[in-house]
Amino acid sequence: YPFLTLPTSAFPTAAGPVDVPVRYYDSSAAHLCFAVSADAARTLLPDVTWVTPSRLARRALAVLSLYEHRCTTIGPYTEIALSVLVDDLWRPRPYDVAADLLRRVDLRRTGRYVLSLAVTSEEARIVAQEIWGQPAVRTAAEADLMGRHITFRSPGLGLAVEGRIGPGVRCLEADWVLYGRRSDSTVRTLVRVHGRQRLHPGGGVRLRLDSAAAGTLAGQLRALGIDGTRPLFVLSCPQLMLHRSAGAVLPR
Repeated sequence: YPFLTLPTSAFPTAAGPVDVPVRYYDSSAAHLCFAVSADAARTLLPDVTWVTPSRLARRALAVLSLYEHRCTTIGPYTEIALSVLVDDLWRPRPYDVAADLLRRVDLRRTGRYVLSLAVTSEEARIVAQEIWGQPAVRTAAEADLMGRHITFRSPGLGLAVEGRIGPGVRCLEADWVLYGRRSDSTVRTLVRVHGRQRLHPGGGVRLRLDSAAAGTLAGQLRALGIDGTRPLFVLSCPQLMLHRSAGAVLPR
């Protein structure tokens, strides 16, 4: 209270009605941020002219987000999402992402387009697909993100993330805009976060893919050149609360 005390409404899904915003009472998160080729990132985004990767110098930023959700309104589950930072869909401007950090999340022009999402519960998969327009699959996974040594393993995805995050500095809470696609429409979701987030160098963490991994996420990680590399930096929050709005369908 008062962060998660907010009005809700029921959204019909294949799993039954779901109250939105979806509320997360006890979660951990680690966001691994990689500098990747902007051209490679563009090939993974939808084939529409208004979704373009934000450029930081000549590179784009890909984010691999790991979540351990212990208590939520759609049940406990583990989550991994690959996203790319994208420009304003209407008026893209160079380096607009820097100015966006000073705006409230509902006024943000930039956001992260979700390329792949894997979750460990069926209800979470349905909610991600039908409410947020994100390409979710269900898989088995285990995560431990509460300490200095973080781990994430999913045999089904053929993916492991492990390493020690070093000393970090406090930074702004990472409210985000997430973009997805539902049919021919773009879906915009607001994610508001409450927790003590820290920024760490990424040299102690490594992502590894099995050579036989052949899913969509594995293919995208290879296309971005992330397999076997270390992130540029890591944003960690061992304990946080968040809520995700109902996805708003944009007129394009």
